[in-house]
Amino acid sequence: MTSPWQLTAPLTALVQATAWARETGSSHVVLVVDPAVADQDITAQVHSALTAAGAQVRTVTAEQADILSIHRLADCIPYGAVTAVVGGGTAMDLAKLASLVARHPDAAKWLEVKQRGGLIALPPALGQYLPMLAVPTTLGTGSERGPVACYTLDGFKRLATGSVLQPAASLYLPDATRLLPAHLVSEGVLEALHRTIAPYIGDPIPQPDADPLCERLASALVTAGYQIAHEIRHGRTVPDQLRLRLARLSPESHTARIHGHRSPYGSRAWPIANELSTHLGIGKMRALPPVWAGVWARILAGDARFGSADRLHGMWSVIRAAAPHLADNPLRGLTQLMADWHISLHVSTSAHDNDCVARRCLRAWGADLPHLGRLSLADIRLLLDEFLDPRLATANGWPVERPRHSAERR
Repeated sequence: MTSPWQLTAPLTALVQATAWARETGSSHVVLVVDPAVADQDITAQVHSALTAAGAQVRTVTAEQADILSIHRLADCIPYGAVTAVVGGGTAMDLAKLASLVARHPDAAKWLEVKQRGGLIALPPALGQYLPMLAVPTTLGTGSERGPVACYTLDGFKRLATGSVLQPAASLYLPDATRLLPAHLVSEGVLEALHRTIAPYIGDPIPQPDADPLCERLASALVTAGYQIAHEIRHGRTVPDQLRLRLARLSPESHTARIHGHRSPYGSRAWPIANELSTHLGIGKMRALPPVWAGVWARILAGDARFGSADRLHGMWSVIRAAAPHLADNPLRGLTQLMADWHISLHVSTSAHDNDCVARRCLRAWGADLPHLGRLSLADIRLLLDEFLDPRLATANGWPVERPRHSAERR
């Protein structure tokens, strides 16, 4: 019998999900469903596969991933039950954290601890994996095999991390992402690419074993991104095999073999984009592109607090090998890549917005905390002012879209 705590190779057929559920030995499965796919065939298919294992399946619709929702869902999970989740990153994060609290009620104290920082490191004693089957319906987060989960506490996003947050099983099916809008597929590639290369650039110390693997993954993601952009540009849907390839590549960006012993705090863009997204009420991948460009501008200007210029140039040579038409200059080439992938760099903000976001960043991730290190409020505010200003974007020839009014944005 397979232990529900044992990590399995990615599953690619519903019959394998049935076998996995049967081998866990549990008679109860709680199926957590993203409301966006609750009425889609993929949900019914997974439900049927689990009932075919002889388990009693209870379906619960996912809410937002906040502390109250985590506790409500945990109360629905009987002790000893396994969990399955069909949905995107938010549904998966909620299901992970609720499953953890249901299995280890004391884990709630880690999630609810009162601290200034936004990173919550879960202790190894909680275990290695969750007894969970994850069926992703979006691309890019890699959450179905990643050891992290985001949630909201007191109006701030937190990032919980620990090996216990890795689902024991993941299932990749073409039907799960077939209805995903094209722009979300492109954003998924960009998200996975950033997660792959940001720690590589942020940590100046070479990793002889991990660096080549990280470079290979970045190259594969860039190649996939341009193949996806080609399909979109010609008005075609992204083929099943291409979406499945991205689904398999994305979780690799979470693995130790890709990141080696690099600092886990190498990305300066992620925490800033995280707070920008929360403050404006927009998607994370709308917030990330201009912040990412701003961070690279600082690195290329020689500010080592944002990352290593040598490492950035080295990674850019890898990316240009996969897409030779991109500009030699990494910042110019990055904005070109985003335009090629139909991703806008513009987010409409006000001076007040930027000040609020900078203060949120400093509270949750800065003031000598490792994510933003020695960056000051003025450093963060300057980056936001420069790279969220549409006039500057136009002057630099970056792609912009019509600014949205505040009411539209929220």
